[in-house]
Amino acid sequence: MEKLKAIIVDDEERSILLNQSMLENYCPEIQVLASYNTIDKAYTGILEFNPDIVFLDIDLPPNTGFDLLRRFPSIEFEIIFITAFNQYAIDAIRFSALDYLMKPVNPDELQSAVKKAYCRIYPKLKNVNMTYHQQIGLNEVSKLVIRSQNGADLIEIDDIVFFEAQNVYTEFVTKTRRIISAKAFSEYEDMFQSKGFYKIHRSYMVNMSHVKYLDTREGDEVLINYTDTCSRRVER
Repeated sequence: MEKLKAIIVDDEERSILLNQSMLENYCPEIQVLASYNTIDKAYTGILEFNPDIVFLDIDLPPNTGFDLLRRFPSIEFEIIFITAFNQYAIDAIRFSALDYLMKPVNPDELQSAVKKAYCRIYPKLKNVNMTYHQQIGLNEVSKLVIRSQNGADLIEIDDIVFFEAQNVYTEFVTKTRRIISAKAFSEYEDMFQSKGFYKIHRSYMVNMSHVKYLDTREGDEVLINYTDTCSRRVER
């Protein structure tokens, strides 16, 4: 398996070492080329190594990870934020971040983020470890079968407003109804990445076509077109 080139940007040496260790233990498809603790060093390193992925902290005093990203006219690498701060998910959307992981990093979430990066960078590998809907290409279908304990529901993908984790199940919320799937939330993440859905929280993915407004004044609040309510506050 060809490895993805990566760099780590974090102001804390302990966090850098921990992230390196987790990538070595859980993500063998990643090759960490370098690590940096300031945005100036990271900017030079990105230009030098041309990484596939940047694992980026947000709080990099006296700057932020966003300040680093603003230096690039166009971002040619995938961004996976690893941070202790949960209030910047909306800003991460604006930079098209692949994922937003909270410290301490959960190994399963890290593996899921890396898998998404691998599938995005190497399209020929998109059929590896994918479910039926992914194998036939989610972009080529307009409906999704949601299997529950009592049968199955067929719903239009465009009608899905958001879906969220409910313990070991997943709840889909459409324009008119709610449907519980017997599958775990993690099984749907990769499937919907290419359909305009964004993970704004470890338990929520939102259909960006239904988003009307992003409010960050009092925590992250997403206003959506939805029949039951016009707004949804994401509790973190």
